[in-house]
Amino acid sequence: MRINEMTLTQPIYNPEVGAFEAEARVFEAGAVFSYRVSHISAPHAEFDAVTRGLKGQALMRHRHSKERTQRLIRDTVRAATSRANSPVLGTFLAA
Repeated sequence: MRINEMTLTQPIYNPEVGAFEAEARVFEAGAVFSYRVSHISAPHAEFDAVTRGLKGQALMRHRHSKERTQRLIRDTVRAATSRANSPVLGTFLAA
């Protein structure tokens, strides 16, 4: 299947693990898959590097998950309304 788009919530730095964390939402074939992702980095890292790392981890987990049970699937109707009302960092189109 082709990934239509991906969104990330605002990354938050977690000093306990030394990483930025966010929720990634992957929109594919009318379904929304959510993943909690983290990117190990210094707290003063460049924003673009952090978002690239978070996006890369989300794509890897989505494409290479051996067990499909690890995916969190949202209802498409609820996802459309929550997507419109939630703070989103940015929208990425998958290549």
